Amino acid sequence: MIFTISGLLSRYGVNIENTPYEGQDGINACTFDAADFFSVADVEKYKMNFARLRERELSIEALKRGGAYIGVTSAIKAIKDRLTTLSEYNRENSLFQNAVLKEEENRVASETKRLRAEKARLLSEAKRLVSSSSRAPKCASVLAYKDTVVCNSLQNMSLVLPELGGMGASRLENIPIFTRSFDKLTAKLNNGERVAVVGGPCLLGTGEMLIHVYHRDGNSFCFDFNTGNYRGDLIKRNAIGDHIRENAKNVIKIIFENKKTP
Repeated sequence: MIFTISGLLSRYGVNIENTPYEGQDGINACTFDAADFFSVADVEKYKMNFARLRERELSIEALKRGGAYIGVTSAIKAIKDRLTTLSEYNRENSLFQNAVLKEEENRVASETKRLRAEKARLLSEAKRLVSSSSRAPKCASVLAYKDTVVCNSLQNMSLVLPELGGMGASRLENIPIFTRSFDKLTAKLNNGERVAVVGGPCLLGTGEMLIHVYHRDGNSFCFDFNTGNYRGDLIKRNAIGDHIRENAKNVIKIIFENKKTP
């Protein structure tokens, strides 16, 4: 089937402004052929794969190591500890009703109320510090395929890993790219580790390997290896499987034609 990033997001009711794909109109409108195994995933799992979100997270991490944030979070922890102590004290003395303890109980209740208000203020301050630490909006969704790879682009990947910018990719610069664990690759390279990239299930793209099925009556049928669809018919998913099952007695030969260029 034929898809575009924009079309898939629209199908799932996702505003492109709430994804990392905003601002790459050409790639979003690019058509590509694939079986329909797409889904929308929470960006949280993939945030370090996208440049804007990665920048935001790194900014937040840097802020959390700073004195202002540490001071606020330490104050929140101290309040939580004090509230726990007051709660235990109040529970242990709840059976006593003499005037002294009643006065103490009121004091504890008043301090508890004050501390909870201070805790709420500090939590708000912590959120404000985090929010102001990044210029990038917090996206919500990404496109995933078979819950295994995530839709990306060379434009974004080059911002995360500048070394990719010099590869002269031509066509790859204008089409969606599906990646898995790209953030782990960048992390390893940034740590100075030696890594290698090996091929996987996407070694063959659509149109790069054809399957010719010949029948006893002289008819032949052509399928795309990547999608399983009839050549030129991109609607029916995995047509080759159905075709061979339905015509098993009439199939006399199957030939694979490699059209991939080096």
